[in-house]
Amino acid sequence: MTHETLRFVLLLTLLAAMLTACTTTRTFPAEPHDRATPTGAIPSSYLWDSDADLASDTFYNTRVVSGTGRVTLAQIPVWSPNVRVDDAPSGKQWSPSLAVGPDGTLYAAWHDDRNGNYDIYAAHSRDGGATWSVSVRVNDAPSGSQLLPSLAVGPDGTLYAAWKDTRNRHTDVYFARSTDGGVTWSANVRIDDALSEVPSLVEGGKPSLAVGPDGTLYAAWHDDRNGNLDQDIYFARSTDGGVTWSASIRVDDAPSGDQLYSSLAVGPDGTLYVVWHDFRNNTFDIYSARSSDGGATWSVNVRVDDALSGDQRFPSLAVGPDGTLYAAWADERNDNFDLSIYFARSTNGGATWSTNVRVDDAPSGDQWYPSLAVGPDGTLYAVWQDGRINNDGIYSACSRDGGATWSANVRVDDAPSGDQWYPSLAVGPDGTLYAAWNDSRNCDRDISHNCDIIYANRDIYAAQYSERYGR
Repeated sequence: MTHETLRFVLLLTLLAAMLTACTTTRTFPAEPHDRATPTGAIPSSYLWDSDADLASDTFYNTRVVSGTGRVTLAQIPVWSPNVRVDDAPSGKQWSPSLAVGPDGTLYAAWHDDRNGNYDIYAAHSRDGGATWSVSVRVNDAPSGSQLLPSLAVGPDGTLYAAWKDTRNRHTDVYFARSTDGGVTWSANVRIDDALSEVPSLVEGGKPSLAVGPDGTLYAAWHDDRNGNLDQDIYFARSTDGGVTWSASIRVDDAPSGDQLYSSLAVGPDGTLYVVWHDFRNNTFDIYSARSSDGGATWSVNVRVDDALSGDQRFPSLAVGPDGTLYAAWADERNDNFDLSIYFARSTNGGATWSTNVRVDDAPSGDQWYPSLAVGPDGTLYAVWQDGRINNDGIYSACSRDGGATWSANVRVDDAPSGDQWYPSLAVGPDGTLYAAWNDSRNCDRDISHNCDIIYANRDIYAAQYSERYGR
């Protein structure tokens, strides 16, 4: 007997990478004055020991591949086996969101039907993802479905979650917070103030939640309150930790068409930025807006992509330490109906955007649902769902030159079978990268993507990636 819905496993991977580790090879002086240096001739190939050969915390698992006066170093990436995160005995786990606290605690949330309908569950790890807490239910709804969570952590370590919720028989945006690291959660609070009883599209993307430097909370979502089945991007903020929320404010200025799948970020100076995919031109493009007054007003919308054809969808937005904006999305410009991952940046607060750059190096297949993050030193990281090997896997790339060029793509998951979908990426304060996704490796599949009911368990797993070099 088969289950009618493809079983997916929420999988988390820990990309424990020093933020300086990105490009394939880099060259450094052999004799920096503040580093210990080896004695004698430099061999053509040698595995350096970080304690015996060089000063502490300078070189790790680094092989010298050439050099005399200067040394060319090649990185040796290491991926750990995957580790289960959730503890569900049955049901599906779907649509993960990740966040990292200021103390390095890792948090994951997802929607979960272990109880027969979808609820929001969360777990945390205090040892870098090696072990995970008991999964805790976040929502308090007696009925309906709770879907597509978004997590954020405040500067004081308070944990926040927002999600789509049908407890009122139409879709609203709800919120909860935890002041004890996710062990318990507050009573749920509705964020949106829409009066419409028309159900909004649940499939178009999760709410996007962010916390400003001063602890102010911001949320963005798509909303069909204006009728005609068109979705618009709306926004609200809270200055009291989510106890109350402001009136909802429209962000987009499109005269028609759907605006969907918003991604919200806060700059170091508190400026707000949102990107989304937008059908105002009768094809989906990526648009952006900014607010310098806490979301009270929003700028004229600016197109981000420069594609001449195809749809551009599913954007992810990140802001660097210097305020530079970065956006990545799935892009159909290369024809053949295949999607690729494209990228652009803005150095003037979103007023203009750079020429678009392709991130993935896949020869075929769809690449979509990117998630973008920026390290403390400005290094860019991207993960996405990738169909280059027939089934969907999770791939990653990084850039140390502001997105002008990107590294060779690296597969993140180690699943021997099944599909891996919908990744989420986060960076810890120590530079550790974390990614999570849905995973069907524990499902039996047939051509209809049905799973045998005997494989009803849905798991969440983790894996670790490390990559370091000296500088």
